[in-house]
Order: sequence, then C-alpha cells, then structure tokens
Amino acid sequence: MEKIYSKVNEKITHIFIPAEYLKTLESRVEVCEPHNPLQLALLNLKKDQTFKAHYHLSTKKKTVGTQEAWVVIDGTVIATCYDYDNTVLATKVLLNGDCLMTLAGGHTYLSKTDDCTVLEFKTGPFLGTEFDKVRF
Repeated sequence: MEKIYSKVNEKITHIFIPAEYLKTLESRVEVCEPHNPLQLALLNLKKDQTFKAHYHLSTKKKTVGTQEAWVVIDGTVIATCYDYDNTVLATKVLLNGDCLMTLAGGHTYLSKTDDCTVLEFKTGPFLGTEFDKVRF
C-alpha cells in the first residue's frame, strides 16, 4: 500500500492499493483515519471466517467534501493523482483488483483496454456536476 502525500501541506491525498498487497495481510487493516468521510478496510479472510450480522444506525453525520475510490475489476487504467495546486503527484497503472483512493486533490484516469470494468465508490449525496466538480 502506498500513501501519496501533498507537496503543498504534507497531508495524504491518495492511497494506492495493489491487489497483491491484499494477499500479504494477516487480518483487517484500516486504510484511512477515522475522520475521513470515505472509510476503507482491507480484509484477507480465511475459510469460514465471519462476523455477527448487523445493520448501521441512521446517524446525523455531516460530510464535508467528496472522497472516492476505484477498484479495477477487469482491464488496465492509468490514473493520474494531482495535488491541491493541480500539479501531478503520481501516475499509477491499475490492473485487475488494484484500488486507488482519493481523499483530497484531483484525479483523472484513462482506460487502456476495451471493456474495462471499474467500480467507483464516492461519498454522497451527489447534487450534480455543477455543484460537485471543478475541472482543470
């Protein structure tokens, strides 16, 4: 797992998690600090491992900002990670099972294969592009 830091303020902006990293885990690893709106945990489960059935309470959480993550299911993606000032921090090649999480800063990605399948997770609610994005 690679944490990518801002050169502007030294905060974590992006986290790259190669699929191979998951195989090295002994148990659960929390990727983000608890204050982040988007939470991610990595689990390497053994056969018959489980947890108690549950649901989550409807709490009055207030989310500030948007964070997102992508998991490549099939194909190849080249992701570019940007800092707060729109300068490039890193470029990553994402393959099957790889994940990239953006906590701050900007991003873009380019599919390098036909029929590339990516899961995108994002904090909500989504109020529309005009309220949610600044393109540069």
